[in-house]
Amino acid sequence: MKISACLMVKNEEKFLPQCLESIQPMVDEIIVVDTGSTDNTIQIAESFGAKVYHSPWQDNFSFHRNESISYADDGSWVLIIDADERLVKFPNCKGINDLKKWLSLVEKQYNAVALMVNDIQNKEVAMSCNSGRIFKKEYIHYENRVHNSPIFDGAAVLCDLISLEHYGYDLSKEQMMTKFHRTHKLLMRELKDVDESGLPKNKDVYFYLCQLLGHHKRHKESRKWGYKYLKLKHIIPPDRFNYTIYFTMIKSCQEAGLMEEAYKLINEAMGERPLDPDIASALADHGALTDNKYVMAEGCRRYIRGYREMVENPAKKAGQFYFSLREDLLTLNIYRLCIASLQEGMETWKYLKPRLSKTSPDVLKELYSNLNLIGQAHLLSEVKEVYGDVVGMVKNLPKLDVYQIPIGE
Repeated sequence: MKISACLMVKNEEKFLPQCLESIQPMVDEIIVVDTGSTDNTIQIAESFGAKVYHSPWQDNFSFHRNESISYADDGSWVLIIDADERLVKFPNCKGINDLKKWLSLVEKQYNAVALMVNDIQNKEVAMSCNSGRIFKKEYIHYENRVHNSPIFDGAAVLCDLISLEHYGYDLSKEQMMTKFHRTHKLLMRELKDVDESGLPKNKDVYFYLCQLLGHHKRHKESRKWGYKYLKLKHIIPPDRFNYTIYFTMIKSCQEAGLMEEAYKLINEAMGERPLDPDIASALADHGALTDNKYVMAEGCRRYIRGYREMVENPAKKAGQFYFSLREDLLTLNIYRLCIASLQEGMETWKYLKPRLSKTSPDVLKELYSNLNLIGQAHLLSEVKEVYGDVVGMVKNLPKLDVYQIPIGE
């Protein structure tokens, strides 16, 4: 078995050394297609023993991606990685032999392997997804001029030995604008390649225009393309439709103060993906922004459950992008749920307190026991002046078994 890492590059001297250093011990060969570098990219690649091939830039990422794969030996596995990415080994992976052993055990119906990809910005994970990145050479090719997509037979199995970190958006403002103009230009060219109905052959072009413009705070334009993409939902296969569009659109509406529009999109998305962490996080944000603690608490509960499901079963990410699977947002949602629950509890207590004078001693005893269990028995002292020594009364009753509500139910 042979593993070939395939890259296409141009002026990548900033990130390329860490990329090649990370993959060198994990592959048999490194193949680099250079599309016209004028910096030290070629020298860096050669210093790591890479096989460098030169190809004039064709304004088509898939063309050069397929070109790099063509140089790998037939029958090999190819690892697709970009220069601004880095391979990370999990503790259960010691080196290339572990990866080869894992690949040898992949069932024959799988021709692709997905890796967890974390987008790193300001030293924190800004987005995560599962992405097909290791393929049997004879079963893979790429399509689309920009945001090239892998086309392969069957499904992909998730690898639990390695992951990738992406640093391509951790750039200066000038670099980000250069990248924006290049990507926008290619997407607009892709937009003109239409089918017999007049729609783009690559329907994802609407999605990526929405994402790109939203990332650069051009929200009105972003939403225009986002709604075009949503209108095509009925003709895009479910496994190809990118539900991340909802999160992008919701956040855009919220930032623009279009709260009703945002809430409509939230409910539409939750109808199909009730525990999607991004949608749940947006629902919690919506509750916070509209000062509705009930909506906020509901979003927090959904987020915590969705977060737990994704962490316990990473394969559930499938091919979607997730922006909210972050420790800091988990902490925020737990905090919000705590505050909302306390507020709701105190409001409910106001309704309960006047009724205690008509409550039977047995029920008071159970109430006291449960309040005592959570450290809130002192609340009964608030009614002492009006209804007498309630605490003293229930303390003198025969001891009852405490009914504990399991946490998390």
